[in-house]
Amino acid sequence: TRSLRLDGSSSGLSRDPASDGDSQKFTFACWIKRTKLGATQRIFSSAHSTADDRLAFKSDDTLEWNCQNNGTSLNVNDYTKAVFRDVSAFYHICLSVDTTQATAANRIKLYVNGVLQEMNGSNQPAQNTTFGLMGTGYVHTIGSYTSSSEYLSGYLADVYFLDGTQVAPIDNFIESTGFNSYKPKAFDMSSYSGNSFHIDAQPA
Repeated sequence: TRSLRLDGSSSGLSRDPASDGDSQKFTFACWIKRTKLGATQRIFSSAHSTADDRLAFKSDDTLEWNCQNNGTSLNVNDYTKAVFRDVSAFYHICLSVDTTQATAANRIKLYVNGVLQEMNGSNQPAQNTTFGLMGTGYVHTIGSYTSSSEYLSGYLADVYFLDGTQVAPIDNFIESTGFNSYKPKAFDMSSYSGNSFHIDAQPA
């Protein structure tokens, strides 16, 4: 009752930001329950003629991030060693980015259920890299690729996007249940502006 259902055959949500945001620091987080495996499915995406940024399940059920910047050959792509094939429960996913970090491993972090994921490579952007993701003219989509393919099949809840900050999930978006698991935690959006948003998916 508190989730958005995407059927895997039609476009999800999309918008073209009215103004540029911070193209070096941002966080995307959501709860997601999968209903289809073995297909490329985009969770969050931004596309333009010169860039394609995405967080997606690959066809082998690993989780991929791919970030590019506008008009250059940069292609920062990596995917998890873990696979995600549980269709009975929600995963919490958090992509946390800050390319100004001096330590390369801290620039892009991908968490699932509060655990920082081990990636197949060590493909991190150069310090102070800017991505096309936050620019005007880059259509942001949830659940598809520019509203036309790679549709997500599943349920989404508590979707957050923070413009201008890198945030870890624990004690921000999720908190311990006391039973070796996590539950949603309300995040205070009052101090966030720009292209930040929260989709709680509660019924009207």
